[in-house]
Amino acid sequence: MMPSPASVINATPEGMVPALHIGLPRTGTKLLQWHLFAAHPQLYYLGIFDGNPNVRDSRRYSSWRDPYIEEMMQGIILGDLSKPDLGASRRLAQERVLPHLKQGRVPLLSLETLSHGTETVRRLRAENLWRIFGPCRVVLTLRHPVALVESAYRMILRRENIRLASGRAWYQSLDDWFHDQLEYEIFPYLDYARTYKLYSELFGPESVKVMLFEDLRADPQRFVRTVCEHLGIDPAAVGPWQQQHHENRRLSDRQLELIQRVAKSRIAETFARATTPGVRAWFLRPPRSATGHRSPGLSAANQRRIAAITAAGNRELVELTGLPLGSYGYPLDEP
Repeated sequence: MMPSPASVINATPEGMVPALHIGLPRTGTKLLQWHLFAAHPQLYYLGIFDGNPNVRDSRRYSSWRDPYIEEMMQGIILGDLSKPDLGASRRLAQERVLPHLKQGRVPLLSLETLSHGTETVRRLRAENLWRIFGPCRVVLTLRHPVALVESAYRMILRRENIRLASGRAWYQSLDDWFHDQLEYEIFPYLDYARTYKLYSELFGPESVKVMLFEDLRADPQRFVRTVCEHLGIDPAAVGPWQQQHHENRRLSDRQLELIQRVAKSRIAETFARATTPGVRAWFLRPPRSATGHRSPGLSAANQRRIAAITAAGNRELVELTGLPLGSYGYPLDEP
């Protein structure tokens, strides 16, 4: 394990250290960011704030708490990882972040980017965070890998057809998208067991808590209580966890069919381009209920590919953490 940096501030309340949340896509990240991390009085939340109703004015800082945090993250997470600006980032951490520990507030960074990229990129980011913040408590949220891929596909369809960044409506079948993006966009998320090991090696296995989206859906109150206890903050400070807290729902089947029709019709696509992103977002707004999805999902062959990629890591996670992955149907055996 790398030595702890001298920049860690002492004389903090016993046991308090900064915190990291590594959310895989579609694991309730936005829900936790908006309704727990940004709302808890014992947390000094660094970001992401995008669209957060609790801190609306922070959107002008590109989703970070303030321009200093944005500069720090650019230096160690988002910029050139081969030449991180550790000096400037350490100075910003000492001046702007770590002093909050003395005030009884845990600085917390929540970022899905930490779960993305090659193993080398994920390791460099983790090492930079260790060098700047020292010991941290880490929460890693997972989801059944097949469900994660299927949900991420719908999220990306919605995003791309609101932005129309390419100037055209975009539709690709789920299996075709999986085939094209497996090595680039999808594989790092399926490599979550290695992400766990990276952070366990740096911060210590006792500091890394793996949480399951399935548990969040089954018992939100217990899930939030467990996260708070791991971070060393009071679970009662945010009040009852509301069952109606649902953010960033995926597309419904009706909306999926609408995108497919628009992408196949020049007239409909021309009309879509003539509208504003706000109008397109209205047509593709998340449904009020998460139920009613009947899409066939990934083919059996691609589900077997996911099992082949994740089974060994899942078995290792069960052995190391005792997670009930088998009871939620996570692949444990290679096909």
